[in-house]
Amino acid sequence: MRQQMRSKLASLPKPKETEWELEELPSETAEPAAAVEFSEEDAAERDRRDREAREKAAQAEFKRQSQAYQRGLPRPAVLDLSALMERASHVADPIEGLIAKEAALIIAHDSRRYPVPGAKVEGKAPKLGRVDDKFLEAARAAIATEVAAEAQQQQENWQEQFDGVWTNTRAQGLPGLDNYVDEEEQDAFKEEQRMIGAFDNVQESLLATAERGNKLEKKLSLHYGGYQNRAKTLRSKIVEANAALPKVQDDLDAFRTLQISEEAAMSSRLEKLREEVSSIMRREREAQELYKSRKDELDELVAGTATVNGWH
Repeated sequence: MRQQMRSKLASLPKPKETEWELEELPSETAEPAAAVEFSEEDAAERDRRDREAREKAAQAEFKRQSQAYQRGLPRPAVLDLSALMERASHVADPIEGLIAKEAALIIAHDSRRYPVPGAKVEGKAPKLGRVDDKFLEAARAAIATEVAAEAQQQQENWQEQFDGVWTNTRAQGLPGLDNYVDEEEQDAFKEEQRMIGAFDNVQESLLATAERGNKLEKKLSLHYGGYQNRAKTLRSKIVEANAALPKVQDDLDAFRTLQISEEAAMSSRLEKLREEVSSIMRREREAQELYKSRKDELDELVAGTATVNGWH
């Protein structure tokens, strides 16, 4: 059958070599050169991307809030929003008025949206307009630049003032330096005596300061030794109390257990005692009745009125 099939296929006429030119219809579209492989996105990757997007959005929203809320600074717990806005509207200076109104809006917004635990807020908070992030970044950059420039200017001014004060102090305060104003007119001996006197004064001052320092050091060492002894004593007492605490707790637990057991057994013991008392009272009553009957019988026998075996 296979050979027959081959022979029949071989007897078929060969196709003619003809070139056909087909015009592309407007509705037809060119097929892609290579097949595009589609793969399903990993769920973990999609969740991670969504989580990162949410975190970025939350971080951006957090940066839009006030610095008092971001840094956790103290905020008023008792606030009257109407009085706050009224006070901000009475500022005379236009620039300071804008700053006061904006600060009041931010305080009112934070008090309503992020209230302090236990806060008492009265009044209605006005709606706070949203500012674009690029304006906020530009404002922060401008503030940082201004602060840096102001700090640099203050540093330069302080350095100039310090240099001037230091120069004047050294020119006026060092021993013998003020004697060199006019060297030709000064006497060398007087100049030397002045410098020796200034040196002696400084040396005496240093000695007096050293003596006071030694006295203070001795006093401090004395107080420090007393504090050390006191700390050692307290530490030993704390250790002893800590060691004795488990034993006391065990004793307390034992006495509590004993108290609970005694309270539980008290009712049964009381009932038992009541039964014993009732039994004793019953036996005593029976004994009294028996004694009375025997006494009556004895009295009858003595009186001769009793009947004994039918004889009077």
